[in-house]
Amino acid sequence: MHNEVHSLFGDVVSRYTRKMAIEDGYLVDVPDMAKEAGFKFPVALTRAAWDDCVDWSE
Repeated sequence: MHNEVHSLFGDVVSRYTRKMAIEDGYLVDVPDMAKEAGFKFPVALTRAAWDDCVDWSE
């Protein structure tokens, strides 16, 4: 599988992981909310979605 993907797309030019995006603040990890909602996989929201839909302030 790896060889098929590599031959199709070539070498990786850049890599930006979920963990990096959470550490940088671009994604907000919401494991408790996701579990409560019935999700069985890790869920993260974009910062914009978090600010607009979850973290309301006056």
